[in-house]
Amino acid sequence: MSDLLITSVLEQYRQRQYDAFMQQPMPMVEDRIAALKKVKQLIIQHQAQICEAIAADFGCRSASETALL
Repeated sequence: MSDLLITSVLEQYRQRQYDAFMQQPMPMVEDRIAALKKVKQLIIQHQAQICEAIAADFGCRSASETALL
């Protein structure tokens, strides 16, 4: 992936985050808790893929070591 394409994709993500913030700059605590629970569930569901990506990035990091985090 070229640097220009990566920059473009990152800018799109940044713009989406900014737009979401502008729509609801101070979400209710219930909404924030629900979002955090969703993130937790996604991390649990994709733990193996996350460990593989971290191992690839660090060049051979133990999955059990990453799981401790």
